[in-house]
Amino acid sequence: MDRTLRPIIPRPLESPVFDLSAGLSRSSIVRLFPERHQRHVHVPELESVNWSQFDYFGWVDAQTRTGYMVAPYRGNIVGVVLDPTKSTQRNETQCDLCGVVHNPGHACLYTAGTINPRIRIGRIICADLCCSEYLRGTRNPTKLQPIRSTDPTNGLFNLQMNLESFLDQIYRPKPTEVSGKVYEGHK
Repeated sequence: MDRTLRPIIPRPLESPVFDLSAGLSRSSIVRLFPERHQRHVHVPELESVNWSQFDYFGWVDAQTRTGYMVAPYRGNIVGVVLDPTKSTQRNETQCDLCGVVHNPGHACLYTAGTINPRIRIGRIICADLCCSEYLRGTRNPTKLQPIRSTDPTNGLFNLQMNLESFLDQIYRPKPTEVSGKVYEGHK
C-alpha cells in the first residue's frame, strides 16, 4: 500500500470536481452504492442541479433520513450510505467536513460502513449534505459564522482534504483491520 502523502491542489471555485455530462446517469449513480442498498436509493431530479457548485453530491431521503453521498475518490467516483444516529443535539455543532457551525438540529452524526463489515466510521456532517454550497455562499447557514479567511478557496481546500480523509477511513483499512492480527510495530 502506498502511504506517501501527496499534495492536493485546491480547485478554482467555478470548476466542478466531477461532472454528470461525463456519462453519469441516475442508474449509474445507484450502482455506485453497495448492492444491498441499491433498491433503497432514490436519486433526486438531476436536471436542475448546478454541478459547478459541488465538491460532492449529497442528498437526504426524506422518509428514512438516510444520507447518500457521491464523491470523487482517488480517480474514481464512489457512493457512500450515511446512516443518521438518533442522538439529539442541544448545542451548536460544527461540520467535520466543511467547518460550518450549525444551530442544534442542522448538523447530524452520520455513520458509514467500511470495507470491514465490523467497523463503522462516524462524522458530524451538515444535515442537508450541502457543505459545498455553504462554502461557496450559495446557501446560508442558520447560524452566524465565526470570522474566517476572506479567501473562500481555503474552506474548499479543507473540505476536499477532510472528505478525502473520511473516504480513506472507509475504503483504506489499517493493516490491523485486514489481517486481524495485532499490529506490533515496525521491525
